[in-house]
Amino acid sequence: MDEIDAIQLASRKLQAVPVGQSFVLHSAASGCIVITNALGIGVLEQIKSGVSASDIVDQLTDLDDISSTNKRTYSKVVLDIIDTWRIAGLFETKPAPFPSPAKEKPDVVTRGISFSAPGGRFVVELDSEILSDELKQILACCHPKQSNAPASEVFRCVADAQDGFALSLNGTPIWSRTDRDEARFLLLKEAAQVLCNPAEVGAVLHGAAVLGPNERAMLFIAESGSGKSTLSQGLVAQGFGFLADDHIPLSVDGQSVFSFPTAAAAKSGAICLPEIDQLVALHGEPGSARENVTYLSLPAGASLGAKADIGAVIVPEYSENGTFELQSMSPEEAFSACIVSGARPCRRDPQIRPLASLCNLVPFYKLRYSSSEQSIPACMDLMMK
Repeated sequence: MDEIDAIQLASRKLQAVPVGQSFVLHSAASGCIVITNALGIGVLEQIKSGVSASDIVDQLTDLDDISSTNKRTYSKVVLDIIDTWRIAGLFETKPAPFPSPAKEKPDVVTRGISFSAPGGRFVVELDSEILSDELKQILACCHPKQSNAPASEVFRCVADAQDGFALSLNGTPIWSRTDRDEARFLLLKEAAQVLCNPAEVGAVLHGAAVLGPNERAMLFIAESGSGKSTLSQGLVAQGFGFLADDHIPLSVDGQSVFSFPTAAAAKSGAICLPEIDQLVALHGEPGSARENVTYLSLPAGASLGAKADIGAVIVPEYSENGTFELQSMSPEEAFSACIVSGARPCRRDPQIRPLASLCNLVPFYKLRYSSSEQSIPACMDLMMK
């Protein structure tokens, strides 16, 4: 099979979903996600129908109304689109190889831990006592226990030969070499899918979530260090219900989330805030294996796995001397923010539509602020609308 035939075959399996005035293309096989426009969709349809790249321009334009110079320019644009997609991995039939493959040390001694919830059962084998204790502390809402019983899926996280960690599922590697912090993050992401019912979770967002007085959820999504956990905890101190911290399971409908009330992390820089200091005094857990992090066992606003409709999504940006601004985001901007922050379709049945529906149907806001005196009232006002 030549490259053109391979591209045509792969293109027929791509998901193309509208987001705002644009389109998202997603390959479930490679995991690649790209945003394109109406021209890109036209190019994709021509590829699917078997038209060669060099003939696509003839199919998309009325050649009587286009000069030869413009045709050459148009041809270059089309070919650049196809080449960009190819380089990004859109036409690959499997994920790119891990940049730093990890193989676990031989003869490691592991312990199995099982976390159970109404939606499912998460089983992981570990050889790190520290990581084991961290997961027990964070997932205490799931009643962790030692388990030797067989499970349909068994995650495994053990030391590799180069002082990192190797992650696998049912014997197949699912990540490259990683450190303990990233291993914990990845395992919790998998736990969020399993424990809230894999058939109902469409994606996992990197963020925090609270439940407002109107029984609708407010989400905070952003990269690490943007203040999303601090904002959510500040609202909890104001009486909002706690739904999730760090990992938010998004329903397949894209308009609701599942409660995943793990222990919430309060970083040392946030504890000095009066509202967070109050929560630490009431709900802080003694001891943590993570340096400069205190875990909070916050009262859950809903039972684990319960659904809540989403009222708004906030993309926070903290700046010590910044100007306060609350601005609506387009669906395209919202989708990019989700992907940049770490949101991805679920591994078991990777579909891009839940994320696209979230961005099309739920209002997103960019929040720039320099103090909780600005951010907390602004979020409360939004939830009261």
